[in-house]
Amino acid sequence: MHYRETGNVTGRPVLLIHGWMAGSTVWDALLPSLDGHRLVLPELWQQRNGPISLGDLATDLLELVERLDLRDCHLVGHSMGGQLALLLAATAPQRFASLVMLNPVPLEGLPLPAEVAEQFRKAGGRRDAFAGILDACCLALAPEDRDRLLDEAIRIDPEVIAASFDAWQQGTHCDSLQQAGLPVTVVATDDPFLPPALLEAAVVQRLPKARLATIPGCGHYPQIEAPQAVAKLLAESWQ
Repeated sequence: MHYRETGNVTGRPVLLIHGWMAGSTVWDALLPSLDGHRLVLPELWQQRNGPISLGDLATDLLELVERLDLRDCHLVGHSMGGQLALLLAATAPQRFASLVMLNPVPLEGLPLPAEVAEQFRKAGGRRDAFAGILDACCLALAPEDRDRLLDEAIRIDPEVIAASFDAWQQGTHCDSLQQAGLPVTVVATDDPFLPPALLEAAVVQRLPKARLATIPGCGHYPQIEAPQAVAKLLAESWQ
């Protein structure tokens, strides 16, 4: 798996996992606040083709964690990346110190109305379709940030967009979730697709040592829409 690394190479490691229709640059606004840490940012979609499943992606991420020998590592996942971070925490809890998920898709998936699902699945290669998705789920996205997200999304192979959408929408099951005894913070916003009540019921209440934190006034990309608030929550979660 491709990745990039920044921050302090001797600092405590943080693994930041992006989600669907995005790449590692989705974290860039947050990175200055975390530069005392060793920051590892996987690129899920680079040179990926063929079938895509949450299980296979989690396996690839674990191989990266082991290859870099990340220990006592903080896990941070956004959206679909939250599903993957949760699978990592359940699979190799000895590697990780904490888990923070920003607007995570529930591990079991997120059924969408058929018409909406079809729009998401067929968005690949269509800037107007991605723009409609961003405008529907974001509340405080600056125009320049919106353009950067669209530039990133349009570079992803449309077949990867479709296959990875199927993966996160359908979700998966993990028998070892209760073994992931890490402290967990689930961050909810005013995201219309993943409101706090849904995340409380579908994610927080199913995990030991989990709590819900909220950042009002922003949508699906709080690390871009409200990076200072996210940085504050991360600092609190890592104490």
